[in-house]
Amino acid sequence: MDTLIKDVYDVLANKTENELPSEDKLVKYQNTYRMESKNPFNENKALTIIKNETMKHLNNETKYDPDEATKIAATMSLRIRDGIYDLDFERYKIVCIVEIGEKKDQGIMSIARFLRDFNKDKYVYSNFENHNLFATIMVGAFYYE
Repeated sequence: MDTLIKDVYDVLANKTENELPSEDKLVKYQNTYRMESKNPFNENKALTIIKNETMKHLNNETKYDPDEATKIAATMSLRIRDGIYDLDFERYKIVCIVEIGEKKDQGIMSIARFLRDFNKDKYVYSNFENHNLFATIMVGAFYYE
């Protein structure tokens, strides 16, 4: 009786024998029930990538140029993010913020606020400074299930 109802449904839905999914084609996934990452975020490895990219783009002789600073910040942000993704920290979204500004005897306050789980979400930051400019790099690793 069940096969008769199934056949009638298939005819009404205009499905032919070739369009019907076979048991071999269906992929069935099981829940892992795993709440922890097998490769958790490592702050030291991320900080190494940040320092390497900072040394590639900025040094003590780097002068501040507003147009160039925008390009450098965008390039550094993408390369740092991609470098950290290459470390394959499982179940983490990576956010990288790079700020570059000119030093003119002024003070600056930069704030990044976000909601996070203190047990699973991590962040790392680094600063660079010379006589002409400053740079602040912040990387957030946010766990998702």
